Amino acid sequence: MDRFIQLAMAAAGLAVEDAAIDPALLEGERTGVHIGSGIGGLQTIEDSHKSLMEKGPDRVSPFFLVSIIINEASGYVSIKYRSRGPNLATATACATSTHSIAIPSG
Repeated sequence: MDRFIQLAMAAAGLAVEDAAIDPALLEGERTGVHIGSGIGGLQTIEDSHKSLMEKGPDRVSPFFLVSIIINEASGYVSIKYRSRGPNLATATACATSTHSIAIPSG
């Protein structure tokens, strides 16, 4: 799990706590997740590039792409909170925060 996913999980936990939401009372189909990030897993990208350069293409994980894409963050948060409603991940560089707030989730 790339660090950006760990940070998203921590932020989601803080948001749920801040909102005084009891996760056990959430209705899965009525609960959605929308997470924005400027880019996905930079550490994984860097580590994979190093492996490619030093050890060759056979040493790059077949899970490389799925471990760096931005929707992994919203996916993991959805799993943790058993959310089965809308699941969105926005990655629009510097405009991500505005788009994450302004785009309706459902």
